[in-house]
Amino acid sequence: MNDFNTNLSTNASPLAALQKSGTMSVELNPTVKASSTKSTLKEIVNGVKTITPIVKHLINQGAEQNDHAFPELMDSIKLFQQQILIKATEFNYKILPMHYVAINRLAMHVICSSEYSNSKFSSEEISSWCTHLFDMDDIYADSMLGEHTDDEFALQFIAVSHLATAIIKFIININYSGDADDVLSELMSSTIERVDSHIDEIYEQFIEPNSAMYIRNHLINQSSVILSAILDREVENSNETINAPLINKKFDIAYTNYIAAITLRAETRG
Repeated sequence: MNDFNTNLSTNASPLAALQKSGTMSVELNPTVKASSTKSTLKEIVNGVKTITPIVKHLINQGAEQNDHAFPELMDSIKLFQQQILIKATEFNYKILPMHYVAINRLAMHVICSSEYSNSKFSSEEISSWCTHLFDMDDIYADSMLGEHTDDEFALQFIAVSHLATAIIKFIININYSGDADDVLSELMSSTIERVDSHIDEIYEQFIEPNSAMYIRNHLINQSSVILSAILDREVENSNETINAPLINKKFDIAYTNYIAAITLRAETRG
């Protein structure tokens, strides 16, 4: 069982909890409709959408009627975020504003999982794996930052955090006995490189420059769903070991079929 401690003294509304966690600005009023696409995107990036998986987790735990459960869970997420940042500092990673977006999403999805609740790994071990988000500058396509807004670029970090979550939950689930850092890096790199390779193939013919980041975000997110399904099946075959090359091969086949399916649908629609 992990040794993560939670501050049980906090009692706050969902709005205050989101603001306290740093996932939503105090100045941002969610009841006011965004005046532009950019402000809507900023709400998504800043964390307004994160409340749904938190509520889902509380329902799964049978705690949705507990007045203290929501703020306690928000405290757990915030503390785990801080633990990841401390690890990143220890490893001398360069922390960019967009990393906070990824950390928020990753911490939320890890904490709000049955795998974490039943984990035999310590929270310190798990937070150490999470620091791989800081070691992916090439995958985040840092060179594109000057061509896009911070919010557009931050979407890539959100997508990669979903991918990292799927892999981390798998590592926890099988009680992996090997080097989790290497497996996480290999699976993430291979998956995103496959997505980027596909984008390169279709860019000039099918992708408008101003939509490239949104398409990349979407495809990485969908890839995390595909990989998660593969990893769920692998749990049955794993004996505290992970065959990363085989998983990558299975993903490549599944992703190729996925792309073929959406291409056929697009052609059918004309």
